[in-house]
Amino acid sequence: MCVGEVHRHVEEGLELIQETVLLYQGERGRPRARRMVTEMDPTDPRLYDLFGLEDYVPKR
Repeated sequence: MCVGEVHRHVEEGLELIQETVLLYQGERGRPRARRMVTEMDPTDPRLYDLFGLEDYVPKR
């Protein structure tokens, strides 16, 4: 596998890691939003950890 193929493979894997926003009505006031990462295939957690994507996930 050449460098270009590896780069493309990693890029495709990163594109599959997505964030979903769930909007729901709280008990009162404005609607709430819950952010979560979508389900990952077996390779995605390794990329997630390698690139430190946890740092970009919103904290409560």
